[in-house]
Amino acid sequence: MNDDVEKVHSMIRHACDHSILENIQSLVNEEQRLYRREQLSDHDRRRLEEIQVKLDQCWEWLHRRRAFREFGL
Repeated sequence: MNDDVEKVHSMIRHACDHSILENIQSLVNEEQRLYRREQLSDHDRRRLEEIQVKLDQCWEWLHRRRAFREFGL
């Protein structure tokens, strides 16, 4: 696993919903900055792919955390 994925995993284990949402917002802001560029480099395209994966992971974990709370798990 790369360092970014490890950071996300650690955050999910130890973070509250608020910090997960802050991370999501930070990733969305970066994603939007990249999309506003007229041209994307190969590096930019790879970064966008990484961001999309991280966003999917964050939303999934946030939903799981909320479901666990809702059902008392």
